[in-house]
Amino acid sequence: MFNIIMHSDLEKLSKVKLFNSNSALFDHSEIDNFLNTLKEPYASIAESGKRPVIENNTTNMNFVKILKEDKYISSFKQEKRE
Repeated sequence: MFNIIMHSDLEKLSKVKLFNSNSALFDHSEIDNFLNTLKEPYASIAESGKRPVIENNTTNMNFVKILKEDKYISSFKQEKRE
């Protein structure tokens, strides 16, 4: 599954959805690689101390919740949509 997500031509959000469904299969090193393949703003999540802003939608909210539960990130803040 890791290689399919990493090397597919799917759009970023589709890759994030696949990750969300299969997150238990990823270790922290693979999460690093995954975020870097997504490019910005997702790639900044892998950098300690960075606070990237990603689109506020259901898929991304599930994504950051998974990363927090897995202790990949320490926190996240949901900003209100304008």
